[in-house]
Amino acid sequence: MSNAARDARRAASRQGRTCHCGVPLTARRTTRRTCSDRCRVQLWRQRRRPVAHQRRLRHRLTRTDPRPSATSLDGYTVALIPRHDAAPLIRRYEWLGTMGRASIFVGLVSPAGETEGVAAFGYGPGGPIRNIIGGPALCLKPAAACITPHQTPRAS
Repeated sequence: MSNAARDARRAASRQGRTCHCGVPLTARRTTRRTCSDRCRVQLWRQRRRPVAHQRRLRHRLTRTDPRPSATSLDGYTVALIPRHDAAPLIRRYEWLGTMGRASIFVGLVSPAGETEGVAAFGYGPGGPIRNIIGGPALCLKPAAACITPHQTPRAS
């Protein structure tokens, strides 16, 4: 195989590659992943910095399913909601994707009547610890508080 043929084959394999910033790559090497030193450093910093699951989810949803955000919480209500109303929201937005042992669900309800946030509560520990804290205590259950990240307004 001649050098020209090999170069053409390698160039064809690099066709369609883009940098993480979206710029098409026109690299001579097949291992090139960024368009510039600036993008290379930015990519390295992104990989080094841990990002919360909810933030990743919010960024992905704003790209794939853009919705307008409300400008205020006017008209929103907080109410007890049944488990079957809370389940889809928790399973979609929570990192663990499970309901846990929660038994009481409080929802943030939009003016349109959609549940946009859920906090799940359950009874705390039993045994000797319950004697120390005094009776059954309600606890916010782990992996059970969520808000639709790309739509719900932020309180100001």
